[in-house]
Amino acid sequence: MLLVLLFALCACSPISAQAGTVPSVEGKVFSAALDGTVGVSMENFVAAVLTRAEEEKGGLVIFRLDTPGGLVSSMRAITAAILESSVPVVVWVSPQGARAASAGAFILQAAHVAAMAPGTNVGAAHPVMASGQDAPDKEMKRKITNDLAAQIRSLAQLRKRNADLAERMVTHSISLTAEEALAEGAADLSAPDLESLL
Repeated sequence: MLLVLLFALCACSPISAQAGTVPSVEGKVFSAALDGTVGVSMENFVAAVLTRAEEEKGGLVIFRLDTPGGLVSSMRAITAAILESSVPVVVWVSPQGARAASAGAFILQAAHVAAMAPGTNVGAAHPVMASGQDAPDKEMKRKITNDLAAQIRSLAQLRKRNADLAERMVTHSISLTAEEALAEGAADLSAPDLESLL
């Protein structure tokens, strides 16, 4: 798994908030890439980035995300860290061809701002076992699915996004292109590059 810490610690002048852009930012912008499977390494990395941003009184953290999914436990830890962060967090699915699949869909929904580059996708969050198969016990499968559906729904509601659509990513494994996610209210903005994101 490639976890590249970019840490562009640039002092940013205030940026005017406009529709379809990140809110105004004062202070350092921390940028970090989350590439690969969601697991303990990514979980620890996210915690370290957010801790440093808070210690240095950062104005914004941008996580560039490209993941096929991963561990539910690590996803929960990452979403909790984002929710608890005193520094606003942008999760940006990028570059073109990237995805926020499965656990990645939850991470995107947890962000203060959910951004996607054109040519990316989000969803397919129905839970499966580490083997790639469904849980063998039907009752256990239903419990796990309902629990995760409630979690992603609550994240979407918290961030004022389309909670019904987010829930269907879990219950029906739907996936959306960046354009569809933006149109349906599952993402906040489209940005092909970092300059347009800011």
